Amino acid sequence: MRALLIVITTCVVAGYAFGGRLSGLSTTRFRWWGLAVAGLLLQVGPVPGPILVPLLIASFAMLVVFALVNVRLSGFALVFVGITMNAVVITANFGMPVTRYALEESGQRDTIAILNSMDQTKHHIATDNDVLLVLSDWIPVPPPVKQAISIGDLVMWVGAGIFVVSAMRHPVVAPHAELAPSGPGDGVER
Repeated sequence: MRALLIVITTCVVAGYAFGGRLSGLSTTRFRWWGLAVAGLLLQVGPVPGPILVPLLIASFAMLVVFALVNVRLSGFALVFVGITMNAVVITANFGMPVTRYALEESGQRDTIAILNSMDQTKHHIATDNDVLLVLSDWIPVPPPVKQAISIGDLVMWVGAGIFVVSAMRHPVVAPHAELAPSGPGDGVER
């Protein structure tokens, strides 16, 4: 979660640095935005063990569809690819594998014992039985962030960054806004 907050903050700062305004984001029209809200709520809400991973997979399906229908927006092609990468590895392994190396190097040694003691979690320690480990959480982000991330996370965050900076710099003009004439030859008689 800390990494995501850092990414969002960095994107907004970059948007301002490139001459954008935060108000530009408010004019963006997302298609099927309810899927994104539902998908994210399924990931953060309290859920009993046996249905936790199926709901996680369903949430990623919703996020993949949301990103796909919004692929026309700058950066959303990368958001779609990143979310899809995470969805594939989670579905194939019935949860996100995370390597011991990534947990140790990111300062989360205590998480290894927690994951080993739980039956149903969104994450599990990667084993020889897991597949597509190149897409798993194997990249350590050291303290103060203390997080293990995947290539899909990185791709998604780059796409989100492109989207935020672009939307801040080039807000969509409301469809009914009329431009005033600008000078000679503009059709106004004097």
